[in-house]
Amino acid sequence: DSSQYNYGVTGGVVIHPHGVTLSQYLGNAFALIDANGASGVRIQNYPGIATDPFGYAVVPYLTTYQENRLSVDTTQLPDNVDLEQTTQFVVPNRGAMVAARFNANIGYRVLVTVSDRNGKPLPFGALASNDDTGQQSIVDEGGILYLSGISSKSQSWTVRWGNQADQQCQFAFSTPDSEPTTSVLQGTAQCH
Repeated sequence: DSSQYNYGVTGGVVIHPHGVTLSQYLGNAFALIDANGASGVRIQNYPGIATDPFGYAVVPYLTTYQENRLSVDTTQLPDNVDLEQTTQFVVPNRGAMVAARFNANIGYRVLVTVSDRNGKPLPFGALASNDDTGQQSIVDEGGILYLSGISSKSQSWTVRWGNQADQQCQFAFSTPDSEPTTSVLQGTAQCH
């Protein structure tokens, strides 16, 4: 009475300063995608390649000594991920690994309609910034502000539209504790 088990694994293993990433066969040159911790980000024109739970993916078989375009498939981004840029160009040497970083904002997407002390919308083009995260955004028509990568804790923002003391204000908001039912949350805030 005997049993025999056989297992087979094919592909590549890339060891990099931030960890280990499994991949398909690597070819002569490949790219290590770093999506800033965002998992599930798919790479356009490379079926089956998406970032792992740590935000890394490997794109194999790049063309050496030529420009290779690496683009994120924005039609399949996870609801909690927003990217600052969606395309990177790399030129690998033969046998090389090249890095491509996509800065991802991970968290809620929020549309906040911000008004001043008198209830008027903030001016178009005003710059909103968060000193804690370094994030910035620009006020749209009607005082609407699009923010991404927002955590569930309370956020404090400063808005400036000039250099005078009366041309700036601050507002705070927080997202609901319950899981959102939409990919973009909406709310209002008054700037003081």
